[in-house]
Order: sequence, then structure tokens, then C-alpha cells
Amino acid sequence: MCVNETINEILAWIKIGKKVYLEKEKKSIGIIMTYDAEKKNVMVASFPLDMESEEVRNLTNSEEFRNALYNPRKRGVILIDVADYSTGGTLYQASILSLMNGVFKQLKFSLNLMQPSDVIEQFIPTGDGCYIIFREEYNNDFHKGLFSIFSEVNVYQKRILADIFKREAIDKKISIRASCALGETDVFYDVNGNKNCYGPGLNEAERILSSGRKALEKGTGPRSSTDTIFYDGSVRNQMEKIINEMQKITPAHKLMVKNLGKLPDKHKNMREIWSFSGFSQHMAFYLKNPAW
Repeated sequence: MCVNETINEILAWIKIGKKVYLEKEKKSIGIIMTYDAEKKNVMVASFPLDMESEEVRNLTNSEEFRNALYNPRKRGVILIDVADYSTGGTLYQASILSLMNGVFKQLKFSLNLMQPSDVIEQFIPTGDGCYIIFREEYNNDFHKGLFSIFSEVNVYQKRILADIFKREAIDKKISIRASCALGETDVFYDVNGNKNCYGPGLNEAERILSSGRKALEKGTGPRSSTDTIFYDGSVRNQMEKIINEMQKITPAHKLMVKNLGKLPDKHKNMREIWSFSGFSQHMAFYLKNPAW
């Protein structure tokens, strides 16, 4: 098979959604095909090529190839869960989605303020919440975005009440809970051509939230876990630092940090999880700030 035929075959696989990666030692391009569950082995089709040729360089530098390239990076992941989302009907859920869309648009704007580059890699709606994947240059700071999220949820509801419905207060606001983790993620494009993310970082954020919530709610009910952040050892040092600063800034708030212990997930894997609550929901931080 000539070079152009090989390149066309690689592009054909890319067009139907296959991930590719560079096998530089083998001087080839690999197409990730599937997973052999019996042998527990990733099955890859390799295409030997002269990686220094002009044709191959043009391929690997193309946007189409770069979008399909297997290139996992460690990134910060925040998972937002809207309390009581599944308890209502379609119109109720539409109202929650309408609220959260407004919150996330404002959040994206506010987080990018005073930053040298875009902060967020991708939003991934989950139905009852959203994953927020941060760009890797914010790995040491992304957790500060948690407080902007809680603040935006609170402020956005009040703004709608005041501006649209001329009400100053609400007895029961929409509440959220969240988790954060630092883990490996990668980007892919789905069948509709939309950018998306996958990887263990997203799995970890979900398991931290699920396990932490279950432990905190035991004997107390689901409302005991709202307005709470759950995290693991991957971000413990960053969280402790900002919690200590918050204690100085808002001494009137009874900040509560609980070590929930080593908790099992649905796969029986154990991880140590902490919860944090009692913080002001009128507080936000710049992500990159020399003072932190």
C-alpha cells in the first residue's frame, strides 16, 4: 500500500470516530480499534509510515488528526449535582436546566476574568448537573472555581427573583453539591462532531461524590449533603490551604471539614474522602492569584 493510500485509510478511520496515537518507536500510526475483554488487551491497528515524510507531517499536523489524537493529560475536574433534580416532571427539570445554563454561562465569564487564557476545557452536562473540566495550566488552582459555582447558583437565583418577579427572597432555593478531583482526562469528538471529554478523572469525581454523599447522608437524609464539597487526596493540600484562608476572611462562618474515612465505591475500591461545608456562598476567588 502506498503512502497516500495508507493516509486515506487512516483518515477514513478517523472520520468514523476512531482515536489515533503516534507509535514513534515503531515509526507508525496506531488506530485504537476496540478492547478484548477476554485477554484484557487494547486492540490497535498499526500503519508503518515514514514519520519524517512531508505527506505524514501534513497528516499529523492537520486539525482532523490532532482532534483524534490520543493525548491524555492530568486536569482538574469538578462535578456539580443539583439536589432533587429527579424528583420533578419534565417542566420542573426544564426550569432547573434553564437556571443552570444561565449559571454556567456567567461562571465561564467570571472565571476567565483577569486570567491569561481560557480556564475551562469543557462543560459536560449530565442531566442532573455538569462536569467542568479545567485546562491543565490551572491544575493547582481549579478548586477555587468551586466557590464561584456556589456563589453563582445563589446570586443568579436572587437576581432572577429581583429583576423579573420583583421578589427579594425565596424560602427554598435550588441547592447543589459538588466534588473535585485531579485526574487524567482526554478529549474526543462525538458522532455529532461535538467536543467531549472522557477519562479516569471524570470517574473519580463521580465516585468521590457518590461515596461521600452516601456516607454523609447516612441516617440524616439527602438534604444533609447539599451545599457541600467532597474531595479526595488529589486536591487535599490545595483545599486545606484555601480553607485556612477562608477561616481568616469569614470568621463568623462555622466551616466544617469532615474526614469521612476510607470509603468503598461500587467497584469496592477504597479512597479517603473529605467533606467541606458551612462556607459563605457570596465568595469567589480569582484562579491565578499570587496571594494564594
